[in-house]
Amino acid sequence: MEYTIRPYKLSDAKEYCEMRRMDGVINFTTAIPSEPEENGLKFLESLGPDDHLFTAETQTESGPVMIGSCGLYVCRRARLRHCGVLAIMVRTEYQNQGVGHALMERILDLADNWLLLKRVELETSAENARAIHLYESFGFVREGVKKYAIVTCGELRDIVMMARYRNI
Repeated sequence: MEYTIRPYKLSDAKEYCEMRRMDGVINFTTAIPSEPEENGLKFLESLGPDDHLFTAETQTESGPVMIGSCGLYVCRRARLRHCGVLAIMVRTEYQNQGVGHALMERILDLADNWLLLKRVELETSAENARAIHLYESFGFVREGVKKYAIVTCGELRDIVMMARYRNI
């Protein structure tokens, strides 16, 4: 499968929001099924110079389709500027095809070689074994667990906190 990774555009808002609500994605994000498309647009419009978002896109017969998204949000407080928070998602039908790996490579290249971040952190569902495996393959380590931290499908579930450190 061929795809490109590019910086986000405001016109990505609809697909971004749709992807967050998809079965196979929503269980591992903070989205809810009733999240309106406007929330995606407000989020994209709110991004500032310390926020970096890439989109993975493939061409289909009906045109381009967003198949993944990865963001890196640099901490704004002076004493935390060496840290960033990472978030990633891949459309259900494109999972396990290397899209997440490619997005991680792109965003961590930005963190390491352009922003010189020392720490990149993330949170993920404790049940998301594939994502945890991906993060560990990039050097992320488990720092802790937030018990009963998120509601998913009517149940309280745990969140794993992970981080990657560079040149410490």
